[in-house]
Amino acid sequence: MRKDTKSILIPADTLEWLTVVLWLILWAFMTASALAFPGTIPIHYEAGQPDRYAGFAEMMIIPVLVSLMNVLLIYLARFIGRGKEYSSVVIRDAILILTIGINILVLFMAFSIIWASA
Repeated sequence: MRKDTKSILIPADTLEWLTVVLWLILWAFMTASALAFPGTIPIHYEAGQPDRYAGFAEMMIIPVLVSLMNVLLIYLARFIGRGKEYSSVVIRDAILILTIGINILVLFMAFSIIWASA
């Protein structure tokens, strides 16, 4: 690696574990919310008033989609990061950081949906 380039100080394994921890928090939060508030989470509003509420199956769509996205992006990061070139390592780390950012965004969205409905 050249001396004039910067590298990410967090190893890829740590980024993957952080992704898994955020993913598990999302699953736990959405499952607990769906069980605590069955059929009371509004998912559609008409003129500021909720007119449709989510059941358990609809609440679990969010963690299922995030799970598929996590598996796809982690596999992509591992596939691209197999090479030892500097560019493949940087792309791998960027994909993992993007995955963590998406998980945080979805987790924030889930918290805000539950907060607004409580």
